[in-house]
Amino acid sequence: MIKSCELVGVNSFVWALKSLSEAGINGKVKVVAPTLIDKAFEVEATLPALSFEPPKLIERTDIGKDGLKTYGINFSYDAIEKVELSGQALHDLILNDKNNVERANDMAGILKILPFYVIPSQAERNFKQNNKDR
Repeated sequence: MIKSCELVGVNSFVWALKSLSEAGINGKVKVVAPTLIDKAFEVEATLPALSFEPPKLIERTDIGKDGLKTYGINFSYDAIEKVELSGQALHDLILNDKNNVERANDMAGILKILPFYVIPSQAERNFKQNNKDR
């Protein structure tokens, strides 16, 4: 079954921001995704816009210290609220990508588009940590 389906990349941060926006949250927010060994990737955005600088690698203990409303992807902690990733947001992101629309012009075609998730590897994390001054 999967061999007949097309994999489509989905940015978890964009999905989280879209979900927050659809939940009626506006203004400046941060979204974080935990990594191994007490680190996290963080982005800052002003909703409802879905644009942001590339994620920064930060210490997990630094999450939420600046007072800005912070949401966690797949986790919550103290004042960090978990983002409820919306199926509707994912649907909208897939359909709003013109490449996907060209590949799938009906419901059967849409159902053959599978979201593909990639998390940073340990090597990528180590590289970012060791080269943060460059």
